[in-house]
Amino acid sequence: QTSGTVNPNVEELNKISYSAKNTQGFESTVVREVYVQANNINVSAEDISGTYTSNISRSSGGSTTSRGPFEVTVTKVVDGYGLFAISDFLGGWYQYGSGYGSAYAGSGSFVLTGNNEIEVFTSSLEGWEDTISLFDTSTYDPATKTIVIKSIMDSSSSMHFTVTMVWKD
Repeated sequence: QTSGTVNPNVEELNKISYSAKNTQGFESTVVREVYVQANNINVSAEDISGTYTSNISRSSGGSTTSRGPFEVTVTKVVDGYGLFAISDFLGGWYQYGSGYGSAYAGSGSFVLTGNNEIEVFTSSLEGWEDTISLFDTSTYDPATKTIVIKSIMDSSSSMHFTVTMVWKD
């Protein structure tokens, strides 16, 4: 049995589930993620996978607070498409800095464009049933192996997180 669909005309991450039951009644399900990417996007071929040390600055209501260093991982999802998974768009602010645990990591994926800009593709902040967006240009500097992500929680756009992550592998 198969469930889920893929629209090749819409840029998005799709999930297709395959389920089967053997003659003894044991059931199993496998989920496959299918990434549809726009034909006109200019993506980087560089692999920026690794463990990064993050330092975070959060601005809200005219004041700024800093936290870190924490570890953030970036993993290549698809060869040649500039798509990467990230363990926390917020750099560990809530997961480690507040001690809330992994449900409060802003995990997701991003596309690294050909001009080394970062665009959020998917995001999830399970603990608050929220998502992450960018409030300003976010970048990767290949010379220093540094990622700068300027993120916000969509339900609380008054808090701006500037996450500076330096490759440590």
